[in-house]
Amino acid sequence: MKRIFTIVLACAMSLTLLAGCGKQEGNSQADVDLKGFFDTVVENHPFSNIFFETATLEEDEMGIIDMFFPGLRDVSEEVYAHASMVMQDSEMVLVKAKDADSLSTVKSLLEQRVTDMTDGGRNYPEVVEVWSTNSSVVTKGSYVMLIAHDDSAAIVEEFNALFK
Repeated sequence: MKRIFTIVLACAMSLTLLAGCGKQEGNSQADVDLKGFFDTVVENHPFSNIFFETATLEEDEMGIIDMFFPGLRDVSEEVYAHASMVMQDSEMVLVKAKDADSLSTVKSLLEQRVTDMTDGGRNYPEVVEVWSTNSSVVTKGSYVMLIAHDDSAAIVEEFNALFK
């Protein structure tokens, strides 16, 4: 009797381990249109200044990615940035990390940008205020978003909705 109970218990434990391997419901990461989301946010949430540049891994005329986020190219599969070369109170960067190991590096680089803008913007109180109170670094799967914007809460909600 003990032997049968042990076998049944071992089978039950094996099945519970396999249950976690099933297909998950909802949007898979492969379905996320990062470029489409980027374009929608830029269009629907005005950024504060005409000096903004859009940069991608493929096209970055001003060198924004390498200047503000050194090393980001090495750990990213996709990058879309809307930033300015002058001190501004809003910015957005969307990144798809190359792999799970790269994810923490991407997140650290974006968090460092927030720190740099709050510490380095002391002569620009409006900039520091927005970056201190309305900036977030949000991670979903292998995707990371940095947003500093008056509408950051709404933009974070829109980002999270991509994954539902």
